[in-house]
Amino acid sequence: MTPHKQKQLERERQKALNELLVAECKSPHANLDSVKTILDSGADIHHKNSTPLYWATRRNNFELIKFLIANGALESCDNARRHISKMCDHKFNDKIEPLFFEILDITHSRVGDFMTLFTPYINNMVVHGKLNKIRDLQKRYYLTEKEIVDVIELRVIFEVIINKHLGMLEFIERHKSWIDQKSFDSAVDSNELVVLEYMLSKGKYFTPSDASIAKAVYDGYFDILDLLIECGYSFERKPLFLEKACRTAFSNGTASLKYLLKHGYTLLDVYKGKSILAHAEIDKNKPLICFLETADLFVS
Repeated sequence: MTPHKQKQLERERQKALNELLVAECKSPHANLDSVKTILDSGADIHHKNSTPLYWATRRNNFELIKFLIANGALESCDNARRHISKMCDHKFNDKIEPLFFEILDITHSRVGDFMTLFTPYINNMVVHGKLNKIRDLQKRYYLTEKEIVDVIELRVIFEVIINKHLGMLEFIERHKSWIDQKSFDSAVDSNELVVLEYMLSKGKYFTPSDASIAKAVYDGYFDILDLLIECGYSFERKPLFLEKACRTAFSNGTASLKYLLKHGYTLLDVYKGKSILAHAEIDKNKPLICFLETADLFVS
């Protein structure tokens, strides 16, 4: 057998072993003896960014997870650690939680990286307002409030406000001044009216970025836009907003364009050097063309 054919056969054998390992770890009834035999035969425990460990964590197969860790699954890359930390996002409950912490303890003893390991769990508990779980975490692992608050994501804070978890919100705001230009824009372009109202109730107002307003116009977030106008925001007849309002006619009709027409824009305005009608004809934007055909273009 030539060296080339020998290498080809070895590659095919490796591929088959790797696929067999993944299939066994993916099975709801994975057998540890089978996994050991496959690994001993040469399968790669780190195959495709730790896919065997990924499936073990998705299935909440704690014995398999511990077995894979004992055989070096955590030594591959950051993906392995992420698979562990995100177990709390999949069919997680109080019964599973102690087993999850056991795996985290093992993982931390081998690779460190403590707060990163806990970040998904912290955000999961925060978004549901489970302050008692956060307190238990502090006591168990000697964490400070600031260490916990520092890894709470902005979207999670939004959910805390929307769900009125006032105790959790107070806990966060003791250590984080999170209302800034970025969070303000995020509330605008994601249509979080309750969050925006909360920011304004705190006396926090930032001139929204053109990008956030453009998305609000495109998606038809009129309540958000109304609130901003009440706070003194002016559209200033910006071509970007007009373009977004016209483009959205493909999917959502002309509501966004009509909204702009009520706030200082006219059908004679231009963007990118062409009229609204010219763009509509070039784009074959039939909903917009139909609207323009029935409108009086010379009425501002």
